[in-house]
Amino acid sequence: MIFQYQSINRIVISSLLLVLGLTVSTNPLAHNVVSGVYADGMTIEGEIGFSNGVMAEAGVVVQVLNEAGDKLGETVLTDDGAFVYQAETVQKHLFKANLSSGHIAEMVIEADELSGDAVAESNNVEAKGEISEKTAPQNNVAIASAISASELQSMIRSAVAQQVRPLQKELRAYKEKVMFRDIAGGLGFIFGLFGVAAWMASKRNVKDD
Repeated sequence: MIFQYQSINRIVISSLLLVLGLTVSTNPLAHNVVSGVYADGMTIEGEIGFSNGVMAEAGVVVQVLNEAGDKLGETVLTDDGAFVYQAETVQKHLFKANLSSGHIAEMVIEADELSGDAVAESNNVEAKGEISEKTAPQNNVAIASAISASELQSMIRSAVAQQVRPLQKELRAYKEKVMFRDIAGGLGFIFGLFGVAAWMASKRNVKDD
């Protein structure tokens, strides 16, 4: 009889310890770092926050490194957890921010996401526009001829990036919520299994009595 009660107690204690351990381990998941970075020409914009909707504090330094780990520069977060960095060369950029409490944000912009000709193309568009005003009527044909294929591609890429940014942010936040919900559901299932095991053990003890 004593052994049977010890078995029940052992099951209950084990289940409680397991659930407690898993709960503690999921606390960081409830505040996972959610970050994103986007390139528009040579201008790189990013934002850093947490999965609970709170943005990172203003003033946090964001280091900018190249693929070899050499420092290219740094920037700081604004009040809404955003930052802006002007790239000087077309290469891979790694952004890293220490948010304290063990939270590290890392983001990457690949070289092919940058456009080194963005500034030059913009200047060319303005220059061609001035020339067309002096030499031709202001009509759709003149405007179209002043924009090259590469310039048009850069303009389209910039417009698409502006539309995609909020969608990417919402998708990351939704992914974090779903992950935490699944973990919470799994904990409840595990706890339920241990509860059933304890109940079956107690019923077995009653029959033995």
